[in-house]
Amino acid sequence: MLNNYKLILSLSFLIIALAVGYYYVIFLPKEHQRQRELEEWKIKISEETNPVRLLDQCLNDANRRQVNFSTDLCKATPGCWDDEKDQVKTFTALPEGTLKSIHESFKLSEDECYRKYKE
Repeated sequence: MLNNYKLILSLSFLIIALAVGYYYVIFLPKEHQRQRELEEWKIKISEETNPVRLLDQCLNDANRRQVNFSTDLCKATPGCWDDEKDQVKTFTALPEGTLKSIHESFKLSEDECYRKYKE
């Protein structure tokens, strides 16, 4: 009968030890990992939705569109593009008012960015 109590007591301690071991060795590290991932995700989301970052990205996109359009237009206009140097030779070869129109278009895009992402 005493052996039965010792066996039951030993098994109880073994079960408790396994439960504590599982908690500290398996469950807790996974929980910490999940918390770290959640914090990283929150930081990533806050960076992606940061109005200053979004404004900067919008302005960069507008500028890139203006440069690409101007470059493509210049390449298609005789006397504007220097093929040897692969750069603009002179914008004066563009039709009159074209540069002003491009600049006005960029200004509208820029204003749209400020309107959209104003803090």
